Amino acid sequence: MDDVAELLDRIWRTDAAGLLGALSRRLGDFDRAEEALSDALTEALKRWPDEGVPESPTGWLVTTGWRRALDRLRRDAVGREKVAQVAAAPPRNRASTTGWPRFSRAATPTSPSRPGAR
Repeated sequence: MDDVAELLDRIWRTDAAGLLGALSRRLGDFDRAEEALSDALTEALKRWPDEGVPESPTGWLVTTGWRRALDRLRRDAVGREKVAQVAAAPPRNRASTTGWPRFSRAATPTSPSRPGAR
């Protein structure tokens, strides 16, 4: 783990500007690039001690950061679509004698001696 942390520290000091530049160009947003690179570094700290350091660590970091950023963009887009669908949907009918549409029967007391009881 110490070797991996030292390697990542060295990569950060020597190649961070290039990594952030590559991700910024692809993503069109420096803040997203920083988040993506941070995610990639965290993933490297988790994986590399067990799986070993890849042949091209900087390439691995850019690729992993890119994939993480795409995943986040997709999740955000799906979330926005769901919010738009909920906002566009007509309101549900909430009228009920008890005020609890799902529990109106459950809230009605029943007994076996009463006709029509379950």
